[in-house]
Amino acid sequence: MLRYLILAQSEVTANALGAWLELLGERKLGDDHPSRIVWDRDANWEGSIAAYETLVHRVEQAARGGGDRIPLNQVVALVDSIRPADLSAVEESGNWDNLIAMLILAFPEIVWVFGVMQVQHDQICWNRTIVTHHNLASLFHRAWRNPLFDPTGLREWVRAYTNGALTRAGDDLWLPERQKISAAIDEERPYAYLHGYLAYRFGCRADVVITWALMKKQFGTAGESHGYWLLLEDMSLNFPDRESRTHLLHLSERANQDRCPQLDSTTATVEKSEYRILVTGQTRPHDDALAQNRAYLRDNKASGKGKVVLKPASGMFDLWEKIGLFRKQPAGQRHGDLGGDGNIGAFDNHHHGNSHPSD
Repeated sequence: MLRYLILAQSEVTANALGAWLELLGERKLGDDHPSRIVWDRDANWEGSIAAYETLVHRVEQAARGGGDRIPLNQVVALVDSIRPADLSAVEESGNWDNLIAMLILAFPEIVWVFGVMQVQHDQICWNRTIVTHHNLASLFHRAWRNPLFDPTGLREWVRAYTNGALTRAGDDLWLPERQKISAAIDEERPYAYLHGYLAYRFGCRADVVITWALMKKQFGTAGESHGYWLLLEDMSLNFPDRESRTHLLHLSERANQDRCPQLDSTTATVEKSEYRILVTGQTRPHDDALAQNRAYLRDNKASGKGKVVLKPASGMFDLWEKIGLFRKQPAGQRHGDLGGDGNIGAFDNHHHGNSHPSD
């Protein structure tokens, strides 16, 4: 069950967002409903922190108030309009866009959807990787990308613009930026989130793929590269929502043209991840599937950096070392000390590749 919040700057735009919710079959939110937040006050710099604290309290109250408390990862916040170029958490204007930027960083679990996005022509990154996942039409998509590890790059955008504002102000504070993205693919939610957090902890944004619908959405377009830097795939995928007779145990079957052709490692122009890691607990002797998958990864035409990792691993550092990524760490640096909260540049700041999945 999802809960929807409305954050608007006027009654008119709040009503417009409410009409979209009614299209989804949601009950109309009354003017005094706690999930309908109208913020029609100007916030100057001195008052922006107080305004932010008030909005944080109201968002938490709306999401978790009453007798039917739900986790924040089941909350969708609809914002009437933003200017992406002003989504900085430290700009001195203290305007609506700054407040929304601070809320985006404060609530990483919430899905953010924007009504009007005043995008400039040179903001290609926003258009290509963010807008389709955060516009009003995305409300009708069934295969949503979980926002916790910032797979769409929305928080990355806010951090980058915040760093720009800090630099202009002569401040040496720096928010870590994650320029690469990984996919944690597993129908078992605990493993998927563990692998997603692992990648996020060590500097990647991460998609957590726990449904066949999202798997098809991210890897089912023939002729296009998926854009992930790192793939952490479970071998025995058995998504509950997959079609009958859809077998995914063999990587060659997984890359079938009718399934996930973007995972075809046999050509250098399709599956171009820097690292493709198959995670499995299958260690039976003479296991044909495991042997075939090892051979398939060895024949990776794009990078050749595919391998099998056996689970369980004794913690995050052990798994990251098994993947082979601690070898990318600068000499003399402690394990896990990556120059801030996940600076991927500590591993490889010269090979960015395509850091954003195709939409």
